[in-house]
Amino acid sequence: MTQTSLEKFLSGDLNCAQSILVNHVTKKQEEIAIQFMENFAGGLAMQGEVCGCVIGTLAALSGLNLKEECHATDFIKAFKKEYKSLQCCNLLPYDISTEKGLKQAKQSRVFEKSCPEFIHFCQNWISENTAPA
Repeated sequence: MTQTSLEKFLSGDLNCAQSILVNHVTKKQEEIAIQFMENFAGGLAMQGEVCGCVIGTLAALSGLNLKEECHATDFIKAFKKEYKSLQCCNLLPYDISTEKGLKQAKQSRVFEKSCPEFIHFCQNWISENTAPA
């Protein structure tokens, strides 16, 4: 059975961006997809910028063979409508761009508590809003 994006993230093997993208590439492409998404967790290398889930979703949308044009703008609008921001610094209760904030986030397990919701939203959005050509 293939693991879902959420299961891959919760296993601790992949970050949020990786966990989204690897579900939308072939087995052959998986290793390179994981390498490409390595530094996108925590809002661009743990800087609190654009959420890794958003980046992973945009990468997945870019690679999908869709009947219509890429749905990137629709996805961004939907994510912002749901969460009011695309940035980790606004989605998480800690400033993970600082050493202190990152330490607090890790100690409180905020990534395990908050990020699964974002992964779930992104994966569902892809499933519900894309159809293969």
